[in-house]
Amino acid sequence: MWILEFLMFAVTAIIIWTLFVYFIFLWFVVILKKKGPLGPPESPLPTITVIVPCYNEVNLITKKIENLRTIDYPHELMEVIFVDGGSTDGTIEAITDAISDTGYMRLMIADKKGKINQVNQALKQAKGKIVFNTDVDAIMMPDALIKMVAYFQDPMVLVVGAYCSPSDTLPIEGYFWLSQNKGRLLESRAYSSFMVVAPCYAFRRWIIENLPEDVVADDIFIASHANSIGGKTLYIDDTVVFETRGPQSVQDFVSHKFRKSNAYLRETLRFLYRLPEMAGMLKMIYLTKLAQQLLLPYSLIGWTLLAGSMLTLFRYDIVLFCLLAIMVAFLLAKSVFSFIKTPDERGYSIFTIVKGYTITVFIMLATGLSYPFYRQDSSYKRLRGD
Repeated sequence: MWILEFLMFAVTAIIIWTLFVYFIFLWFVVILKKKGPLGPPESPLPTITVIVPCYNEVNLITKKIENLRTIDYPHELMEVIFVDGGSTDGTIEAITDAISDTGYMRLMIADKKGKINQVNQALKQAKGKIVFNTDVDAIMMPDALIKMVAYFQDPMVLVVGAYCSPSDTLPIEGYFWLSQNKGRLLESRAYSSFMVVAPCYAFRRWIIENLPEDVVADDIFIASHANSIGGKTLYIDDTVVFETRGPQSVQDFVSHKFRKSNAYLRETLRFLYRLPEMAGMLKMIYLTKLAQQLLLPYSLIGWTLLAGSMLTLFRYDIVLFCLLAIMVAFLLAKSVFSFIKTPDERGYSIFTIVKGYTITVFIMLATGLSYPFYRQDSSYKRLRGD
């Protein structure tokens, strides 16, 4: 009996920490942390390189170029490199026509397909001290680059990610982004975000010569790399990037998030051997994120089975105590998240929240079970209908 009781309490503790108390702890760190207002960007502004990987994007590339033309950053300090992975739909011709009258935008044709290969080829010629990586379907606000560059005044900051919001997608995708964004903002304000997101992020050019060829999620890799060498990653919300392409069906959502989850886990495990070199706070953040991916789905299943066993043994008191502890932690975490206001703050129905959470847990469980057998690379996997 004592073994069952111990397991019940242990699994409950894992669920409470990974889902709720972790964020409550970060909130208290933020409250106790004294942080002055961010000053204006350094003067003179640093040179920057904006890399835009693309492949068969003829329907979106013109809008992306128009968006980049509106960016408030001195053109003499800025270069934009469109690096194509072998498009066959007219993307190359569209880029060539659209940038012909600019002196700071140029097109490269990558030797090999795949986003990582394209980024690496652009990095070889990047002249900027700060490198931005942005997707074709990401529409930036005019002040995005200026706002992001300002955070590099802190020498500890090696990577900065812009707040990303989906502009046209399913409610469950919107809720997923909102909840994940709030978690990243908490981590960033407390110490360092575990990751940035692919639509738009920036990093100091010197931190890496090129990305390893087997990387499948450059956004997670670059943040983890920066964190593992003693730097910080910030996820900011004073500028917004709108992702214009998102899942339009539950099938799209599941397949898309499964690939993302697999890449997330793969890049997280890549840095496990660097754990001893990370700062104390980062160790806690890293181990918690790993537990969320590997332990949480199995813990939820295990808790259900253990609770059933306890009930058959008439130990209603233990089940009730553990359930009450989870509910209290949930309410406290819910209060914490309500204090974090985001640029795209919106409400979602309880049906959307439960549906999104249930599917997400299923995806995480499928990721853990299939990880030893499922492999992907950085080649483009389009959403259906793209």
